[in-house]
Amino acid sequence: MQCIPYLLENDYNALLVPRDDPDAMAAAVRRVLTEPGLAAYLARNARQKVEHFDWSIILQSGKHYWPAVFESCNQNNCTIGSLPRLLQG
Repeated sequence: MQCIPYLLENDYNALLVPRDDPDAMAAAVRRVLTEPGLAAYLARNARQKVEHFDWSIILQSGKHYWPAVFESCNQNNCTIGSLPRLLQG
């Protein structure tokens, strides 16, 4: 099963199903429709997870190193696409 592992956890903030498996997809949809509170539980946990990726939080948590990142980017004429490489060192 392919997903972004740091974002999705089966039965916690998502119902993950194998690719090209319509029966598994149908079973997951059936669970959401028939298990009381499941949709709210998944949604609440997913919301809590993505709130950590809010730009105001990201920028605040990195306020000490963002100037150096952008300065390095300016010196190396980099683009947004090359920022991950620069961040890795």
